[in-house]
Amino acid sequence: MVTRPVLQRLGEWASATGCAGALGSDRDSGGRPELLVTAADHAVAAPVSGPLSPVSTLPWGHGSAEAARINDGESPLCSLAARQGVGVTVTEFPYSRESDAPPSSRVDEGREAADGVADAGTPLLLTGTLGTGATTTAAAVVGVLCNIEPVKVVGKGGGSRGITDEQWKHKTVAIRDLMFRARPYRRRPVDATAATEILDILGSPDLAFTAGLLAQSATRRTPVVLDGVSGLAAGLLADALTPGASRWWLLPDIPTEPGAAAAARRLSLQPVVDHPLGAPAAASGLVLLPLLDAAVTLTPQD
Repeated sequence: MVTRPVLQRLGEWASATGCAGALGSDRDSGGRPELLVTAADHAVAAPVSGPLSPVSTLPWGHGSAEAARINDGESPLCSLAARQGVGVTVTEFPYSRESDAPPSSRVDEGREAADGVADAGTPLLLTGTLGTGATTTAAAVVGVLCNIEPVKVVGKGGGSRGITDEQWKHKTVAIRDLMFRARPYRRRPVDATAATEILDILGSPDLAFTAGLLAQSATRRTPVVLDGVSGLAAGLLADALTPGASRWWLLPDIPTEPGAAAAARRLSLQPVVDHPLGAPAAASGLVLLPLLDAAVTLTPQD
C-alpha cells in the first residue's frame, strides 16, 4: 500500500475543512487558533488510603494543579502556544463525591463553548485533557464502544513513568468494573441517547464537556485537532451525538494507550504520524501546528 506524503494529507484535510491553521490569525475575522484544555481528577483514581492513586503515577489533585499553572501562565503549554499565536483556555471540573447534576449535563456546556469558539471566528480548535485517572476512564469508554476486553485497553497512564505492576492490576479491575456497569451498550450501535447514558454511568464531566465540544464544533464546521486517548474517547461519544462529526477532526499521532488505535479505526481517523509523538498531555496539537501551517502554505489554491 502506498502511503501519501504527510503534507499532502494535511493539505487535503485543511482544504476539506477550510482550516487555515495558525495562519487563520491573519484573516479578516481576527480569530486565532485556540487550545481548550479540560482539567479534572477522576473518581476512579481517588486514593483509597494515603496520598497515592491506586491506578496512576500522577498525584491526586494533578488536574487542579495544572489548571492553576495554566491560569497563571506558568505551564509550558502557555509558552509553546504563545510562540505559535494560539490562545489557551482551561475549563476545570473540581472533584466532588456528590453532585446534583448528572455528568451528561456538561455536554450542553461543551456545545456552548463550541458556539463561542465559532462565533469568535476561531479558525482551528485544539483540545487537551489533564488530570489523574483520565486515561482509565477513557480506556473504559473505548472498551465499551469498540467492544474490547478490559485487559486489552489498559495502558501505562499519563505520567512521565509507567504505572507499577500493582497499579496495573488495580487499573485493570477499575476499567473492568466501569465497563461492566456499561455492559448493555457493548456489541451494539450507540446513538445520541446511549452516549448520554454512558457518560452518566462512567461519571466523567470533563469527558462529557469535550464530547459536546467536539459534536457542536462539527455542526459549526470548526476544524479540531484531537489529543490523546481521552480525545479519542470523547470523539467516539461525540460521533454518536453528531454522526459524521469525525471528518472535521485531525489526529496527530496514535497515543501509546492500547485502546487508541481501535478508537481511531472506529472513527476512520488516520494519524498524521504513525508513531507516538511523545508530547505531554494536551500538547500534541501544538507540536503538529507548524507542520499543518506548512501544508496550508504549500498546498496550491484553486
